[in-house]
Amino acid sequence: MDIEQYIQELDKNEDKKRIIHDQISKAKKEQEFFVSIFPRTEIRNIEVLDYVPGKTVDGNVDRETFAYLIEFGSKNFGGVGGGSAKKFGVYMSKEKQELVYPQQFSSSDEAYDYTINLIADCIDHAKNFIKIKDWKKFSDKITELIESVKGTPTIPIISKIIAMYYPDEFIRIWSHQWLNKALDIFQVKRNDLPEGGKEGKFYEKMQRLMQIKLSHPIMKKWSNEYFSYAIGQYLSPKEKREKTESPLLKFIQNKMRLKANYQPIVIKMLLEDENHSISIQDIRKKFDELNFGRGNFVASTGKPMGNDAIDSVKKALKNYVKFPEGTSDGNVRLIENQFNESEIEECLKICGQKISKWHLEYFMKEKNNFYFIQAGDENEYYLEEFRDTKSAGITYGEIGNFDLTNLTKEEISEKTNGKFGTELYNISKIQLGDIILVTEGRTTGTTEFGIVTKEYFFQENSETYKHRVNAEFLNFGNENINRGSSKTIYRVDESKKIKEIRVALGVESGNYYIITQNPGSKYDDIEGEQYAFDSDKSHYKKFVKNTNFIVQTKIDGQYYFTGYGKVGYLEKTNSIKENGRGLTHIIAKFSKYKKFKEQKVRTDEINQKMLKIAFPNTGSNPQPPAMLEIPKVLYQQIIGEDLTSEENKIDTVTEHSQTIDILKRKKNIILYGPPGTGKTFTAKIIAKQMNGVTKSVTFHQSYGYEEFIEGIRPQSTGNAITYPVKPGVFKKFCQSLPIMNWRQAAIYVLNEKEASLHYKEITRISIELEISPKDTWQFTSGYPRKTPWLTQLREMTEDIRTNNENSIFKKSLDDDGKEIPGMYELNKKSSNYETEVMGLESLKNNDLETPKIFIIDEINRGNISKIFGELITIIENDKRGDEVTLAYSGEQFSVPSNVYIIGTMNTADQSLTHIDAALKRRFSSIEVMPDSSILKKGMKGLPELLDKINEKVREKISRDNQIGHSYFMQDGKPITEIKELQFVFATDIIPLLRDYFYDSDDDLKEVLGEQFIDWNEGSDRNVKEDWQNNPETFRTAIKEAYHVTI
Repeated sequence: MDIEQYIQELDKNEDKKRIIHDQISKAKKEQEFFVSIFPRTEIRNIEVLDYVPGKTVDGNVDRETFAYLIEFGSKNFGGVGGGSAKKFGVYMSKEKQELVYPQQFSSSDEAYDYTINLIADCIDHAKNFIKIKDWKKFSDKITELIESVKGTPTIPIISKIIAMYYPDEFIRIWSHQWLNKALDIFQVKRNDLPEGGKEGKFYEKMQRLMQIKLSHPIMKKWSNEYFSYAIGQYLSPKEKREKTESPLLKFIQNKMRLKANYQPIVIKMLLEDENHSISIQDIRKKFDELNFGRGNFVASTGKPMGNDAIDSVKKALKNYVKFPEGTSDGNVRLIENQFNESEIEECLKICGQKISKWHLEYFMKEKNNFYFIQAGDENEYYLEEFRDTKSAGITYGEIGNFDLTNLTKEEISEKTNGKFGTELYNISKIQLGDIILVTEGRTTGTTEFGIVTKEYFFQENSETYKHRVNAEFLNFGNENINRGSSKTIYRVDESKKIKEIRVALGVESGNYYIITQNPGSKYDDIEGEQYAFDSDKSHYKKFVKNTNFIVQTKIDGQYYFTGYGKVGYLEKTNSIKENGRGLTHIIAKFSKYKKFKEQKVRTDEINQKMLKIAFPNTGSNPQPPAMLEIPKVLYQQIIGEDLTSEENKIDTVTEHSQTIDILKRKKNIILYGPPGTGKTFTAKIIAKQMNGVTKSVTFHQSYGYEEFIEGIRPQSTGNAITYPVKPGVFKKFCQSLPIMNWRQAAIYVLNEKEASLHYKEITRISIELEISPKDTWQFTSGYPRKTPWLTQLREMTEDIRTNNENSIFKKSLDDDGKEIPGMYELNKKSSNYETEVMGLESLKNNDLETPKIFIIDEINRGNISKIFGELITIIENDKRGDEVTLAYSGEQFSVPSNVYIIGTMNTADQSLTHIDAALKRRFSSIEVMPDSSILKKGMKGLPELLDKINEKVREKISRDNQIGHSYFMQDGKPITEIKELQFVFATDIIPLLRDYFYDSDDDLKEVLGEQFIDWNEGSDRNVKEDWQNNPETFRTAIKEAYHVTI
């Protein structure tokens, strides 16, 4: 539904109006409560402890501080969640309850005075603005105040605070990102305004949005708050359905292919710099530092060679980073519209993970070690100084105030009277390339990983820590890896802890195999040392460094497991098969191979599991293949070792094989069950197991044929508005082509259209068909933004310039033989023409073999007849390939045989018996019910608690209204902390049960018990505060209500 349709419907739909008015009412209560505690005239008098976030009273969070109410106590008014407490300038550290403030200030008092006066000044300027309505002057002044000192409150915080005091004057949008989205849906030009960040102009953007509102015949009648929530509701569902990551983040997550560590190093440096600009010389130094003298590919003369590292990374990052001409000097900078400031933390974390993984695989030698270092002590912590100075270290006051260089452990011990010899000796022996794990306490997790770039030095004039090493910190840690020692610094020697660290740093493989080695084999196998195989083996590409494997061998007709280990490294040689095809011969060298004390028989049970994995459709073959990838649980079962220190993976191969079989036969299935049973998660696992391409949508009451199949959509072209037929999401998915590079995409479009086209039009069509590498570019006036045009133009002109006569492209000519600017066509006389076009056909044919899984969440919420239209008859298995005529375009259309549809439905909303009969005939239904056994690795009593609650729910309503196990899980794992369970009970379980029993307090009381809600006569039936704030009270309440000990 486009924005205009949405506005029209909202103007007529009383139910939707009521939802917005309800939010306005709730928001007003939050705003009035806030200003009653913190009146505008008293802002400068607010005490620091009444301002800061993170403050606790008797172990409980203070919910009435200024910052808490802005972030958490007024979410109906508008959320500013996300990020850290740093966005408020001054905050309270949760564990130590100490004030934390930006380093440029000399004290917390100075920092807070500046922060609170900045807030008060911004509010004063807002008051003046209301009188004169000069948006530009107001916007510039707010920008100037915020950017005058680094580390003070950000624009989202300031804009929300201003709106809290003047709720009727502003639109309730708090960030550049969301203002940009709001302007874009109205197709408002904003080329003269920055995307966000330091340039400001936030309120100038808001002015443009306000002008749209005031010029619209319907919206001009709305209040600013009504308009804010209406636009918010339109954007939010879209935001949840679509990925909104910046191009840079998507590149880092999915497309960065490393042949060295240069790319993440460059991106990390640019993101860490305040202006996102770094000199090439500084980049070279960092390459050299993190590659330990082997990273620049510069000749001994000092001149860059042809394969210089800068030149290499320049090509890889050309779409995201602007490099100067040449590779010797100048500054490199991030391209502004390719990244979001809000994503910097996530981008840095991924870059750090890639750098650390590369380091461990290629630079960390046997002599290198892991070291835990505590950043200070209980009196003062130095984590921020560690990061700012790119160093780590320890100090022991006067007793340790001497240089450790060249001293033995015994000499150090003697100088410290035998107290700190080991710790000080450890830091003096840290080497280049060692990994340090920084913690802030003995039992706290690792806050930061770092690579040592300079060995021990003594900084005598330091007032914090004198014994130091330099390190490149990687912007990520792991809360599950703690020091577990009273020593401030110690070297990690335990193999289990080292393995845990390597898993956290991404170098422990998640692949598990059974490989066959038989005595007298013709291959180059050596028992306990190496395994040989050729590249024609199935799944050979996943048998890589750090892969876990089990060796089996056949003795007297019986298979035995003889040992297990990891792949250390691979040796590869190329050869030619008899049929002339190339073949790679691979020898996997073992690492840490361990022989079983007694050989283990391959039992019938394990053999059947192996067959089911190898041949999921039949399982009837006599033997599994000689090289078989297996799930972790089977690997664990065979070797008899606990692997739970690694990520707990579900055995998706065996668990879903039957469902996959049904899906392959029927083509369409519905996963149904109570809320929280993991239906959508299961659908995605099935898609992953099938190695398919996936697309997801969510049905709702307003969803229609136009969104799903095709429909007429208005399109602005210059000054005219046209109404072309646009394909819907399912039609596009069925007809989707493989992703091509820009060159292939241009060839495909020109060949399909059989015409001369402008390169802008070629780009627009390739993006519309989703075949180009930049399929998420936004459009301005019907065309993509500038960069894709130039990318494609460059690829075309370079092709023409390089080989004029045989170029696949040629410039179009007018009737007089003159070149038409920007117009291109295919050169059918090119000797490469047939090869290039046939190559695209091959790409298309290969894509037809790839399973395409279309997931429809909440399938029962849509009007099936209306959404599927004529397609309802041709989605059946035996009608795939049959054609129907589409309503709008008149095109012939069929559903390909490689398209599979998985629907999900919540039985608490609607029973399976009530869904559309036409749908039910064409879909197999598979029940997904709560499974308490999944929670066994969580906190004690969790499975029993779920079972007890569901027992009561079944008794009072039905099995369709049970509570799913995922309510008691976080990030795919069972809850392990009591605070998490308290939160889930308050925010998920009780609201769900209240919804089930909205008309019967008696039934709710029987299911929930009397401990969690105030049932006293005359009360509002509010949830009690005591058990939410006190873990012991909560445990007692659970035990009394369900007879379960948590």
